Amino acid sequence: MSEAVKRRLMLVNRAVAPPTMERATFIASTAAPDRYNDVVDQGTWMLDNYRMNPVIQVDHCYEVEATVGRAASVGVVAGALTVEVVWGTDPKSQLVAQKVMEGSLSAVSVGFMPGRVTQRSLLPQNDPAYTDGYGYVYYDCELLEVSVVAIPANPEALAQRSMPSINLDELASKLLERIFAAGSLSRSQPQPPKNETLEEWFKGN
Repeated sequence: MSEAVKRRLMLVNRAVAPPTMERATFIASTAAPDRYNDVVDQGTWMLDNYRMNPVIQVDHCYEVEATVGRAASVGVVAGALTVEVVWGTDPKSQLVAQKVMEGSLSAVSVGFMPGRVTQRSLLPQNDPAYTDGYGYVYYDCELLEVSVVAIPANPEALAQRSMPSINLDELASKLLERIFAAGSLSRSQPQPPKNETLEEWFKGN
């Protein structure tokens, strides 16, 4: 397992400069469990080789035609692998850049060669990556490439966008209040009007 190339998908969504036709910033990996319940340790990324050839691909295709940009910078920032992408100027690269800028594409996926691999259930119970279920944690991962993809596995692999500030704890509390007030999780809940955002609906209710 440790010799196989692994791929882990992430999304786009934090308050930094929004994507443009020239560049975009992505959260490429975090320590959050992905949809396979696997975790990539963010403190042991091996990035030196990638920095010598910082390619941005599409759908993990390793053909030259699938290269749509380069990573101007890559590193672990605030516990997350962050990549600043400079898009190519050819038509295919600009098409991908436009889709990211418009928001129709928001996800990236990292291709990496794992070093040490440990079952999460075998970790000490006070380890943040511990679980009594399935899944692995990967350490000393060598980053091979970053790809723009359509479907993410990790909901925190996000392209960075300027967004209004949302208090997620407050929204969650209000949601729970409405669920408990309904008396049953199976009871249908009121839906926000189509002309209101989720945040506006919560504030008004």
